[in-house]
Amino acid sequence: MRLPTALFLTFIMSGCGVLQSSRTSDYIKEQRAKDLDPYHIQSCGPAALHKVFLQFGIYIDEEKLSHTIQSDPSCSNLLREIASVFSIEGRKITFPAELKSILKKHGFKFVNISTLKELDKEKDTALVLVKEKNSLNYHWMCFPVDENIKTFFGKDTIIKEIYLIKK
Repeated sequence: MRLPTALFLTFIMSGCGVLQSSRTSDYIKEQRAKDLDPYHIQSCGPAALHKVFLQFGIYIDEEKLSHTIQSDPSCSNLLREIASVFSIEGRKITFPAELKSILKKHGFKFVNISTLKELDKEKDTALVLVKEKNSLNYHWMCFPVDENIKTFFGKDTIIKEIYLIKK
C-alpha cells in the first residue's frame, strides 16, 4: 500500500476527533501540557468527586481534582488521548481506578455495592456510574446529592457501578 493511501485511510477511519484536535486552540494545547485539560476539568468525574468530598466537609475544587488525575502517572491519560481521536468527548472520561486512587490518597475507603437500595440517604455517600442503554454514554454522580441517578438518561438509565465511600 502506498503511503498517501495509508494516510488517507487512517484519516478517514479515525473519525472527527482528528479534525477537531487539528483545530484545537493554542490555549487548550498549553493547558493539556500542564495536565489541565479544560474538557476533563469540566467533566462529570471531577464534579462527582468534588461533591463526595463536600459530603465529608472537605473542599477540593474540580480543577484541582482533575489536575491530580491528569498528572498521576498511574492514570489513564493515554486512553483519553486514544478515545479523543474518535470524539473530543473522550477527553472527558474519568475511569473508576482514577477516582479510587484519589479517594485512597485522601484516606477514604470504598466498597462496591449492588444497588442503591443498600444506601441510606441520611448517612451514606457514594459514587455512582450510570450508563445510557445501548450507548457509550456514561456519567459519574454522587449519592445522595444527585437526586436523578435513576433517571439521568430517562428510562434508558442503567446503574453500572456504585462505590460506597467511607472515611
